[in-house]
Parts: sequence; C-alpha cells; structure tokens
Amino acid sequence: MTAEIPVPLPTTAATSADLARIAAELDALIERVRRAEKDHAAALADCTPALRDSARNLVHYLALRQVDLRPLQAALRAQGLSSLGRLESCVLRTLLTVRNALHGLCGEALQPIGDAVPCFTAGDAALGIRREQLFGPRREGRDASIMVTMPSSAASDPGLFQALADAGMDVVRINAAHDGPDAWRAMLEHARAVARTDGHHLRVSIDLAGPKLRTGPPAATLGVLKLKPRRGPRGEVLEPRRVAVAGLPLPAELRGALRPGDRLDIHDPRGRWREAVVVAAGEALALECVHTIYLESGAALRLRRGGHVVAESRLGTLPPVEQPPRVVPGSRVRVLRRTAPDPSRAPCVGCTLPRALEHVAAGQRVWFDDGHIGGRVVGVDADGIEVDIDHVKPGGAWLRAGKGINLPDTRIDLPALSAEDHAVLAEFAAAVDLVALSFVQSPDDVLALHAALDTAGAATAAVVLKIETRRAFEALPRILLAAMQRGPFAVMVARGDLAVEVGFERLAEVQEEILWLCEAAHAPVIWATQVLEDMAKTGLPSRAEVTDAAMAERAECVMLNKGPFIVDTVALLDDVLRRMQAHQHKKSAMLRRLAVSDFR
Repeated sequence: MTAEIPVPLPTTAATSADLARIAAELDALIERVRRAEKDHAAALADCTPALRDSARNLVHYLALRQVDLRPLQAALRAQGLSSLGRLESCVLRTLLTVRNALHGLCGEALQPIGDAVPCFTAGDAALGIRREQLFGPRREGRDASIMVTMPSSAASDPGLFQALADAGMDVVRINAAHDGPDAWRAMLEHARAVARTDGHHLRVSIDLAGPKLRTGPPAATLGVLKLKPRRGPRGEVLEPRRVAVAGLPLPAELRGALRPGDRLDIHDPRGRWREAVVVAAGEALALECVHTIYLESGAALRLRRGGHVVAESRLGTLPPVEQPPRVVPGSRVRVLRRTAPDPSRAPCVGCTLPRALEHVAAGQRVWFDDGHIGGRVVGVDADGIEVDIDHVKPGGAWLRAGKGINLPDTRIDLPALSAEDHAVLAEFAAAVDLVALSFVQSPDDVLALHAALDTAGAATAAVVLKIETRRAFEALPRILLAAMQRGPFAVMVARGDLAVEVGFERLAEVQEEILWLCEAAHAPVIWATQVLEDMAKTGLPSRAEVTDAAMAERAECVMLNKGPFIVDTVALLDDVLRRMQAHQHKKSAMLRRLAVSDFR
C-alpha cells in the first residue's frame, strides 16, 4: 500500500503593506461609485422618488463594472473577506463594509457608514415588493411567478384559465400580434372571472406587436395540389388520401359521368399516370388515392370503367399557390421592399417593413426564421437587398412567409410603437395590469410608451421592456434609467430574437449580464422563450430544457408559450421552481440540509 505524501497548503498571511494596498483599491472603488452618482445627478433626479435609490444603486454598479475586479477579488478571498461577487443589490454598503473589515485587520478605527446608505436588505426588499406589484402575491413555497401565453382557442375556453391557475399560472399573457380585439376581450374577461370566483390573483399582460420585420408571402405560381396517403413504418398505406371532387376544377361532363368504383387516371407533372378511385357519388362525390399524386392545372385525365377508357379530358385551373424559395449554402436571395415579390425574379421574398431596409449596407448580416437561415448582404438597390446564404442546414430549407428577419448590424430607426399598437393601448391599456413593449431600442422608446399610457388613462399599468435586439442590450443601462422615470416595470429576456442578434455563442453571457443589471436596478426579470417548449408541445420535456427551467428560478417570473400540454407544463414548472428555490437565490447558493450528506 502506497503511503500518502502530505502536500503543504499555501499560506496566505498578509503583511500590513498588503492589507493597506487592498484597502487603497477599495477606497478608489468607493470614490469611483460616488463620483458616478454625481456625474449622473440629472438622470437620477428625473427618476420617480420611489425608484431613485434603485437608480442610484444601478449607477454605482455600472461604475464598479467598468473595472476588472478579478485581482482584487482574489486578494479579498485570500483574507477570508467578501469577494464582492454578490453585491449587485447593495453596491455602496458592501464596499464600505468590506473596507471597514480591512480597517479592523489593520488595527485601525472603523469608519461609520451612516443611515444614508441603504442597508443590505433594502435592495432585496424593494425587488420583492415590485415583484408582487407586477405579478401578484407569491405562492406558498414559490417566489418566481409563472406567465403563460394564451392560444387562440382560449377566447372560447374559460375552463383553460381555471385549469392553468390551479396548476400554478400567475400571469396571463395576451399576444396582440395574433388574434384580434374580440378574442383579447374574451381572454381578459375569462382571466378576471377566475380571479373573482376562487381568489387566484391573476395578472393580465398584453404584448404589443411592435415593428416586427418578417418575410412577406412568396410569389404565387401555377396551381399545384398534392394528394398523399398516410403510410406506416414499412411504407404500407394506413389511410388513403380522400379529396372532395367539388374542390377540383373537373370539366362538367366528366364530373357528371363519375360513378363509385370508377378509376380516374391523372397525368402528374412528373410524367407519371396515377390512379384515383371514385369512392362516393352524389353531393359527397369524392376520390381516394393510395399513391402520391401531384395535380397541376391542365393535367390530362382518363376515366376508366370496367377496364375501358370511357372519357378523356383535362383538369381546369387550380388557384395559384405560394411557392417559397428553397435555399441551400451558396444560394442568393433577394429581399424586396414590398410585401409581394415579383415571380419573375425568384428566388425572392417580400418584407413587411420596407423602411427597415433603408440603412442596410453590403457586408452586414441578415438572419431569417429565428436564425435557421443566415447570410450577408452583397448588394443593395432601389428594389431591395441581395443576400448570399452561408448558414442553413446542409439539405437546404424553405424560406417561408411570416418568418422573422433580424438585421443585427443595421441601425433600424423605427418607432417601437406602431399605429396598431396605439390602437391597442387606447382600448386595452387601462384594463390590463401589464403592457409589454416589443423591440424596444432606446430610452426614447420607453418614454414614448409612458406618454401613450398616460394618454390612454392607464396610470396603474406597469411596463414590461422586452430586450430582444443587440441594440437594446447595448442601451440597457439607459433604458433602465428611462423606465425608472415612471413606476414599477419589469424586463423580459426575450432569448429567441436576442440569441439571433448577439450570436448563440454569446447568449448565456448576455442573459447573465441582463440579470445582473436588473438586480442592481431592483427590477423584476421575466425569463422567456422556449422554456419547456417540448413539454408544452409533446407532453415530454427534454433533459436540457428541465435544466433551463431550473436556471429560470433566478428570475422573478418565467414565461411559457402555448401548446396542447400547457397545463401539465405549468404544473411541472411549478414543481421545479419550488425545488430550486431551496437551493438557489439569484447568484447565491442556499445551503439547506442535504439528505445525501448523511452517508453513514
């Protein structure tokens, strides 16, 4: 048996000179944050009094993070002192307290901090109060709230609201980019009815659509209809494809001649004759096929009965269908400054916000469909832009209508509030608890929303700022200070668009920085986009998304999107958040007793 060789541990005894040097560094930091407060006095004075201490702490934190603190952190850790790693909510008092601890180690008199500097618990208390103001009273055993996006069917399904509330939903999210005012009114009434009948304190948030840049419909081409039977794993036909003849432009004489059991041969665009069987007559006249058939305008037709051809004709004109361009690595796509593209200039797509293309320049990046397709601009003209595709799955992909377009390198000067958004605010802002501003880019966008809410008479509606672009992230400190001019607000980390804008490799870093800045501002955070998405859609979560949901406990609210299994998903998230709350608060590990530690 090999004897263990003792390894000496390094000593960290500090000389008085070392302690004096560390104290001097802390003094410099304290002076830096106090100077920053003076430099931003005008901005702090603009903040509403109830949020001014939080704004001051944010300014302190921003000043502190202009310095690389890692060497100082290591030195403090070596002396058994706080390494400043969890000071977001209380910057100045933390610095002053650590500085006093160093005074004690040096044998010097402690310096009084004074009551003017908020105490350690003030920031957490302020954040807790604002969380309840925005998202409602906390549930027993769970601080983080759960927000759920309502599907279109929710307008006619009041029972869904009760089931979701029972499962753990706290906030109803109405997405004004979908459905319409009648549906939104019904959803709002269903949510209020649940609150009236059983005491659930449901909050309601309405999400403004904002200036979302999307692909327009592709060019319409000749009509083609595909009939495809459902097959099993071995290719066996499980269910023939049936089509009502009334929906096909068959010549009248051929339609009148069809009888059950007849065979209709169709010459499809691939040069093949395919057979369909007449299975119903009369008003419900229908065909069935067991092979895939492509029906094209003008296709040759042969009617067979008893093995003989009894009639021949041609299919009439099918309505034109939209044909999205298919892109592969190396494809060139035109994005036009209009909704409907010119079919003679394919492959091309329109766009829903032509003004967004005004400042696009060659060499800038363009992303489509949540980052699934990407490329760089190689040309700009009066009609639009040309993009060379360099990011798409190897087999290619369809560039379909209604897919998001992200221009992370382009400064898009569009107001965050559209005319449609103003109409939504006029009718609904005073009736809901939260109004979410999509695609916020600058402090001016926040102030414009404040003015619009005042005009709509929505004095009590809180604001949710959706951070979903690189420009918004880079302007976040100024956006937060602008938000503090009015009243309670929250920040939504919209990770879908944000990942495309800043790069997927940077998303983890960026969302961490947003959490830090919001904690410094004592502003509640909503963790959003694709949380437990597989669970909501299929009923089964992936391992990765359960881990992601556990990380979401660091936020004050977690948003789920709609899906057929959304009630079960809310229940699972409720359970995950309750479990994680015993282990984690923001960046701090909570050291509850671990059963596994009893290993006797």
